[in-house]
Amino acid sequence: MKLKVRIPSLEEWARSAPCERACPVHTSSGRYVRAIAEGRYEEAYELARRPNPLASVCARVCAAPCEDRCRRAVLDSPVTIRSLKWFVCDLFEEREKRLLPCAPKYPEKVAVVGGGPAGMACAEELVRLGYRVTIFEAGERLGGALWKFIPPFRLSREVVDLEAERLQKLGVEIRTDTPLSEDFGLAELKKEYQAVFIACGANQGLELAIEGRDAEGVYKAVDFLFAVNQGLKVELGQRVVVIGGGNVAVDVARTVLRYGKERAFPSREEGLTGVDVARAAKIAGAKEVLMACLESWEEMPARKTQQGREEMEETLAEGIKLLTGVGPKRILTQEGKVRGVEFWEVERLFDEKGRFNPTFKPGTERQVEADTVILAIGQRPDLSFIKEEDGVEITPRGTIKVDPETLATTAPGVYAGGDAAFGPGIIIKAVADGQKAARSIHRYLRQEETEKPVKVQIHRLPPKGWRKELAYEKIPRFRPEEEERWNGERVFRERVFTEEEAREQAERCLDCYIQTVYEAELCVFCRACEEICPQQCLRFCRLEDLEGENPATQNYLENNSGIALLKNEDLCIRCALCARVCPTGAMGMEKIFATSEA
Repeated sequence: MKLKVRIPSLEEWARSAPCERACPVHTSSGRYVRAIAEGRYEEAYELARRPNPLASVCARVCAAPCEDRCRRAVLDSPVTIRSLKWFVCDLFEEREKRLLPCAPKYPEKVAVVGGGPAGMACAEELVRLGYRVTIFEAGERLGGALWKFIPPFRLSREVVDLEAERLQKLGVEIRTDTPLSEDFGLAELKKEYQAVFIACGANQGLELAIEGRDAEGVYKAVDFLFAVNQGLKVELGQRVVVIGGGNVAVDVARTVLRYGKERAFPSREEGLTGVDVARAAKIAGAKEVLMACLESWEEMPARKTQQGREEMEETLAEGIKLLTGVGPKRILTQEGKVRGVEFWEVERLFDEKGRFNPTFKPGTERQVEADTVILAIGQRPDLSFIKEEDGVEITPRGTIKVDPETLATTAPGVYAGGDAAFGPGIIIKAVADGQKAARSIHRYLRQEETEKPVKVQIHRLPPKGWRKELAYEKIPRFRPEEEERWNGERVFRERVFTEEEAREQAERCLDCYIQTVYEAELCVFCRACEEICPQQCLRFCRLEDLEGENPATQNYLENNSGIALLKNEDLCIRCALCARVCPTGAMGMEKIFATSEA
């Protein structure tokens, strides 16, 4: 039986780092982590910021898909990539206030509807390309969900304002308190602007069609979190039940613990909003906080990422209780007010066709006392400003129909992305949507058909010059957090790495963008590389024993004879021992990475 092999293309090599492939904006995570390990902090910041206009935000609250694909997890656990980004952003982000405006190159103007992550990213990309851009934001400030729904203990308002200030410095016109409506909609925008990007987010919480849903004390998660961030007073009582198993539900539960009870929120009349709430609300939250979700512990949406799993551990350590595999049958009331929730066990979540359609087991009902119920079961966009004559098609899900490759809607010159087009998602995916839409708008306005090609850069490292830190493979993952006391209640808060911690954690990186390179004509088949490899990822084979997984590889095998050196990419830890013991220089190390010319 022949062994199947594949020869990657040069572009595949350039995108070989799993963390970079996983990042929707293809941040060179490995390169900035390596720069931190070597003390080149400013370079690390540039690498982290360059592809991501919301780098400072993502450093605090990104879901970090890069960490979920990190190959270090094969050894033990992923590199703390997001926390390392926070470290360098904390050092250099203030300088973003000194940016100079971009000079317009083109006469066309573009309108961006919504000032959340997707809208902000689109606006920055377009203004850098040379267009005059105006953001129309319904709220009082830029940021969308960043300031409306993310709790201050996770993301300070100062960081969101910093990103908004960057846009203003670059020359983006920002119109806050300007929602689109029946009187001022897409038709009116298109009279002045040659293209429009819709990124209005998903700001409406979903309802539960069960008895008692209209009782006093039932809140939607988005409304509750918005109240927190506005500094409004909310009456929660002693026992709070949060229904949902996603990241929003976790944020709600942890927020309740910090800010709940009868005097949890300073009133707006006191002039306290944003981060001031976190500093001023020095009283205990609800005495009992329970999260209840349909999924099992293993299937919880909040636990699908490395960051989510760690935050769930903190949530439970804070004393928040968890009830899994149950759904709400009805909300119990007394005199129109919430007094509890009746749950029953989930029989199955999906039907025979794989569609989400929960069913429950009769006879498994149980009641939980509650003074407040908060529904964190999903969100949808408010698209009431879109009229039939606008020609923008809405999907059965209530989102805007777009071409996934270009994000063009069914109306010429109108594009959409982020939660408005795809439903609630992670911040960095919304950023990627905004950038993709900006490039599509650029091609649309310039009448160009294709994107710019990817440029591959290759840097040969000096012979035997690549050396990893001593015992780097033994350094454990460390996430910077600190324990606080909130009127006797134990809570956790993520903090910034110290320099010593950052450099040590950065040394854990396996440097996947650095590749071992084999030059067969120099090889004397001494097998020293194969024998010294600590991961046993190198293997010499006869070509006749191999079979190509693709036509290009098969063609190579059929037209060559002799010996091949195989490498298991998943196991390689870039120790460079193979290159250092090679007597002829047949084995070497190269940095291979891609940069877009767009």
